[in-house]
Amino acid sequence: MWRTVKLGEVLELQNGYAFKSKEYSQDGFFVMRITNVQQGYISAHNPKYIQIASASKLAKFILEEGDILVSLTGDMGRVGVIREEHLPAALNQRVARVQSVDASLDSHFLFHYLNSAIFRNQVEALGKGAAQANVSTKEILEITLELPPLAEQERIVAKLDAAFAEIDEAISSAESKESEVQALKTSILSKLLNNKSNGWESSYLEGVSSFISRGISPKYIESGGVRVLNQKCIRNHRINYDLARRHDIDLKKVSEERFIRLGDILINSTGQGTLGRVAQVRKEPNELTTIDSHITIVRPKSELFYLDYFGYAAIAIEKIIQDAGQGTSGQTELAKSKVQNDFQICFPRSFSDQEAEVKKLDIVFEEIEIALKNLTKSKTNLYALKSAILSQELQSSEAA
Repeated sequence: MWRTVKLGEVLELQNGYAFKSKEYSQDGFFVMRITNVQQGYISAHNPKYIQIASASKLAKFILEEGDILVSLTGDMGRVGVIREEHLPAALNQRVARVQSVDASLDSHFLFHYLNSAIFRNQVEALGKGAAQANVSTKEILEITLELPPLAEQERIVAKLDAAFAEIDEAISSAESKESEVQALKTSILSKLLNNKSNGWESSYLEGVSSFISRGISPKYIESGGVRVLNQKCIRNHRINYDLARRHDIDLKKVSEERFIRLGDILINSTGQGTLGRVAQVRKEPNELTTIDSHITIVRPKSELFYLDYFGYAAIAIEKIIQDAGQGTSGQTELAKSKVQNDFQICFPRSFSDQEAEVKKLDIVFEEIEIALKNLTKSKTNLYALKSAILSQELQSSEAA
């Protein structure tokens, strides 16, 4: 007999600890941040590590194999499970550990349920927050679950595991290929843009930029005003203007220099998982557009650069920028002084040489982007197939 229960009746949620970025080390416990919890799996991209002594007060945040994690901020409701290859690992802020407290709830069934659109849609409906959506563990525990008898849970799990095995293998293969393509991209940039031969120079960003500044603290409105970019707009070295919001310029003026221009580099400058993302304005914006205070504008000196070259040079040091965040309470921060004085780029003095490098990179990057788009599409289709199978099984079983 199926029964309706609140999640709080059958499980507990443990919040993570606000590890300070200055405490990160070269090895130790893999810190599970919101960026590591993807939909249905744990991502090892851009890992951070922390040292934890066995007698430490932080010992209660050490994770074990089989622990289920759920994200509470941003792309909320993503769920992953800790595997042996992730250990040792520790639970970070804004990620919660899910722990079953009822013998009538199978942990594998729970994992499948939490990965379903049924759960995800309810979490997203609870999300709130101006700049970034958040959900509390207390709110999640109020969500209701249609719970079948234990034997029925086990039957559903066996059926889903069999159906998902081949799909998961295909997803894993696509992710491996993505990593290979991204590594190729980094390698090509490094070889072409770190030339120390005659006719090349290297300089810190302050010496080759005419303007470096954070953006504004927007006064948001639904329509009118001017377009304002946020960190979500910068991803994969591109600017997504569709994710921008509107700023009331009558309530808060924007200086002319803070409107983005052709050739500007935009660097995400706060936040876990977003800090350090780089994109260049390679086309003139179709309307006045500024940035919020979580992004830094770096404007190249036009007399030194073929503008598109400056964009590639910034992408070449993106990983260095990502590793340079500093802050507390899990919130990383990239100070203006670091942008000015800590990052160097290499460039040929000749504009024609810069243009020649850009033409080579444009061709290679176009091919890489096509490959990545195809892999992303393949993964999207595979995840959609899993979601459809999961929802169908949970709903049809419930109806029966």
